Amino acid sequence: TIFQFAISGALIIAVMVVTSQLNYIEHHNPGYDRGQILRLNIRDEGVRDKREVLINELRKNPNILNVSLATYFPNSVNTQQGRHWKSSSGSTEVSFYTIHADANYLDVFNIQLVDGRNFIPGNRADSSAFLINETPVETYGWENPVGMQFTGESSGGRRDTATIIGVIKDIHIADYKHAIAPFRIGYVNTWASTVAIRIRPENIQATLAYIEENYKKLATTKMPYSISFFDEDFGKVYKADRQLGTLIYLFSIVAILIACLGLYGLTTHTINIRLKEIGIRKVLGADISQLMFMLASKFIILILFAFALASPVSYFFMSKWLQNFVYHADISVFSFVIAILALLIIALATVSSQVWKAAIRKPTEVLRNE
Repeated sequence: TIFQFAISGALIIAVMVVTSQLNYIEHHNPGYDRGQILRLNIRDEGVRDKREVLINELRKNPNILNVSLATYFPNSVNTQQGRHWKSSSGSTEVSFYTIHADANYLDVFNIQLVDGRNFIPGNRADSSAFLINETPVETYGWENPVGMQFTGESSGGRRDTATIIGVIKDIHIADYKHAIAPFRIGYVNTWASTVAIRIRPENIQATLAYIEENYKKLATTKMPYSISFFDEDFGKVYKADRQLGTLIYLFSIVAILIACLGLYGLTTHTINIRLKEIGIRKVLGADISQLMFMLASKFIILILFAFALASPVSYFFMSKWLQNFVYHADISVFSFVIAILALLIIALATVSSQVWKAAIRKPTEVLRNE
C-alpha cells in the first residue's frame, strides 16, 4: 500500500510540474504577440509573382490591421548565416540566425525597437541593412552597434557590405528549450513567401473568406491554400510535452485507483481483526470521534510515509525533465502541498465509510460470542 501510494504521489507531483511548465510557456512573454495573427503560406507561383498585389488588396479590408511579408515567423527561425565584422582591432566572424522581412514586421508582431530605426519602405539603401537583437550586442561587446558595418557572407564569395540600422528587444526565435541566440532581420528579398496578417477579433470568418478569395484570384496552380492562426502553430511546438502531461495524468488516475483498492482491502482486514477491541473501548467509554481517529491515524501515517518516499524521487526526475528547457518554471512547494492533500483526501475518502461503520457498531453485536 505504501509503494502504491508513493507511485500515486510521485505522479501527482509530476502532473503539477508539467502543468506549471506548460502554463509558464503559455503566459511568458516571448517578445512578440501571437494573438489575432494569421500565417498565410504562398505556395502558388502566380500568387508569389504578385505578392504586392495581394498585400495591397488585403490592406483594403478594415478588419485587417496590418500585413507583413517575411521568410519566417519569429518563433521558427532556422537559417544561420555568418558575417565578417571589421573594426579597428581587426576582422571577426560573427554568426546570426537570419530572416528577411519588410518594414511592417515589427508592427505586426509588436516587436520592440530599442535603438536606431526600422526599415523605410522604398529606401534602396535598406536592402543592405539589417536589424539585430540585444544578444549579439552583449555577446560580442558592442557598445554602439547602430551604424556598424559587416562585409560579406562568411561561407560565400560575396563581398557586399551590410549596416546595422537598429536593435530590437530579444525575442524567442525558437522554442523554450533553446537559449536566445544572435538574430538579425534583413530587408525582405524576392523569395519571401510567408505573409503575416494581423486581424481584428470581430468578423473573423468574413475576414478569412476575404483573404482566401483574393488569394485564389491570383492563383495559377492547384497548390493547396494554407492559412493558420499563429497562436495555434505556437502551441503545436509543445504538443509532445502536452501529450506527456496527459499520459502522466492518466497513469496517475490508474495508480490512484489501484492504491485505493489496496487500501480498501487493508482497511477491511484491519477493522475485522480489531472489532472486539473497538467494542471493549466503547464499553469503557470511548466516543465515536476517538475511535475514528484511532483507526484512521494508522492510514494517515502510511500516506505520509508514502509521500516522504515519493517527494525526492519525483523532484529528481522532474528536475531532469525541466533541464530540457532553457527557460522554465521552478518546482514549487505548492505542487507538493497539493499532492499530499490529494493523497490524504483520497485515502480518507476510501477508508471513512468502513471506519464509521466500525465506530458506530454496537458493542453487544461484537462481544456476544465472548
